[in-house]
Amino acid sequence: MRKPNTTFVPPVKAVNMVITLQSKGSFTLFALSNDALIKLPAGAVYNLLKRQNKAVIAGKLIDHIVADNLDTKTVLAFYIFKYKLKNPLSPLH
Repeated sequence: MRKPNTTFVPPVKAVNMVITLQSKGSFTLFALSNDALIKLPAGAVYNLLKRQNKAVIAGKLIDHIVADNLDTKTVLAFYIFKYKLKNPLSPLH
């Protein structure tokens, strides 16, 4: 069983996005795992949670939320397409 992502939740609460994410509709969240967030420089998440950084963290969260229910196949196809645009001679298919 996968552990819940407890490090991603405080920033969502800090910028009042909980209500939006609980609203009617589907959302896909691209959240870093707790293990990945722990590898950030010491104090990075804490500094983002400060009141003066609300706009910064809101912008970062918005980049990680899609108002749609995306399956793995769709997400992978998007990233392969994006990669191919940047690397047109790549053998990745």
